[in-house]
Amino acid sequence: MKLKTLLCLIIAMACLICIVMEADGLTKEKRAILIYASRYGSTAQTSEWIAEGMKGLPRVVSTKEAGDLTSFDVVILGSPIYMEKLHVDMQTFLDARKEELKGKEVIIFVVCSTPPPEAQKYLDMFASEGGVTPVLMKAFGGWIKKDLLSPQDYKLLENYFKNINQPFEDSDQTDKILCLQFGREILERISTKEKQEQILAIKNAHIYPVTSSEIPSGVLLVKGNRIMAVGADVSIPAEARVIDAQGKHVIPGIIESHSHMGQKLLWKGPVTGSDNNELSEPVNAHCRAIDGLDTSDVAFGTALEGGITSMNIITGSRSPNSGQAVVVKLRGGTAEEMFLAHGGMKFAIRATERRRNFPKNIEEVGTLLRYQLKAAQDYMKAWEQYRSGEITEAPKRDLKLEALSKVLTREWIVGVHSSTEKLMRIPVELKKEFNLDLYIIHGFGVEDLAEELAELGIPVSFGPVFSGSNREHPWLEGPVKFVRLGGKLSFQEDHPDGPQYYLRHSAALFVRKGLSKEDALRALTINPAELLRLKERIGSLEPGKDADFLILSGPPLEWESLVEKVFVEGKEVYNRNTRYNVFK
Repeated sequence: MKLKTLLCLIIAMACLICIVMEADGLTKEKRAILIYASRYGSTAQTSEWIAEGMKGLPRVVSTKEAGDLTSFDVVILGSPIYMEKLHVDMQTFLDARKEELKGKEVIIFVVCSTPPPEAQKYLDMFASEGGVTPVLMKAFGGWIKKDLLSPQDYKLLENYFKNINQPFEDSDQTDKILCLQFGREILERISTKEKQEQILAIKNAHIYPVTSSEIPSGVLLVKGNRIMAVGADVSIPAEARVIDAQGKHVIPGIIESHSHMGQKLLWKGPVTGSDNNELSEPVNAHCRAIDGLDTSDVAFGTALEGGITSMNIITGSRSPNSGQAVVVKLRGGTAEEMFLAHGGMKFAIRATERRRNFPKNIEEVGTLLRYQLKAAQDYMKAWEQYRSGEITEAPKRDLKLEALSKVLTREWIVGVHSSTEKLMRIPVELKKEFNLDLYIIHGFGVEDLAEELAELGIPVSFGPVFSGSNREHPWLEGPVKFVRLGGKLSFQEDHPDGPQYYLRHSAALFVRKGLSKEDALRALTINPAELLRLKERIGSLEPGKDADFLILSGPPLEWESLVEKVFVEGKEVYNRNTRYNVFK
């Protein structure tokens, strides 16, 4: 009886230790703690979201609950900014703990109403006060909740908004997606040694690195979520998990530069009632595709079976400016978990919407877009004058003009829905006038404008190729001409107008029209990666890049070849033989 009691006690103690270890964010290599000061709750909320992005790894506490930091390797510090200063609790913490922070990986973030570029001064102040060199830092927006304010702060803010001639009211500039993304970024940096050392080797494969010559029989070596090595003479570590791909072909994951997947759902009836078009007004630069993204769309699983690992999901074309795109990885989970990068802005050169406040013809569309871009220029100038002290009254915040400002500064790319030569001339002129980082969506008339588009360096996201039926139109020759002139071509099936499963087969059609196999494969991989400003991470098989790749039964541009396995960041997400699909 005593032996049983002793065993029960041992088991109970072991369970308790496991719970404590998990609660404290213990990994096999590093332990992390997130310490915050919060004035009215938004920094506390931001901290929780960052921790969620880190899969609950860090211990999350206030500055007054931090305790001894000796056992923590990574310290994440967050503070609100009030009257251009750190929270007094964070300042007190830093004054007392500078010595404890030495030798640790320190990450900082601030929560304030100042836009991120201007908030850099607060991050620099934070680092200076703490006497640290952060490995990562980020600024986030916060909220104002009037009923939470102290009488003193209420009066201060009331006077502040009165002075800038703006209403004093509740506001919320927090962004869970950005917090989760930052958490994932932190997690990737401090990932455990066990995860870092997981090695996968694909051997005896015919490998297409895309940015270098084919390797008829080579090895692709993956460490964790990144490519470690690729070549004909790569040594395979003894501890590696090995897949013998004899007779198989390996290419980078396919990237689709334009889709409405997760917005126009295959299983929810007419696409006209879907979540990719805001039609209350013609300019919707503030709307975000990710806010209407439903990852339960069955089409994601089908796209994965076709070898697509990343895609740019874009708002619709029924309004001249429909909003902001988002680039996702097809790794399953929620929209936040699939998030990869911002996808830029969407313009559409069409005038088919018969609404009273919408443009009636193409000329009006061009004029409207030009007017909005000029308004954004004026908005940027006004803020610049306010910050320099040239004017004393702050401009009224406008989310549409704020978003368009990012297009003007080339922080964001802009994709323009246009097909014929006449329609494509409008984005060409917009690029010339405003120096936009711009690309053409659809571009069926590219043959008529191929020379000018190539000369101006305007990429084309061409398609859908299979829209309704399998066909080979004369306009398939336009992209071939465009590429021969030096143009950058990407392919799209524009879900649900075309089937994503056949995106790879679409590229094969152009090979039959004279496009080289190398250029066709680039149009599926590295070209869209470059268009989306992600070529340092995806689009080719090179050391250091994300381990997104496919194993095919035959050459990638042969119709009969099948996608047998798909890997996203080193993790198998689809297996044709076992029928495993991360979306099903």
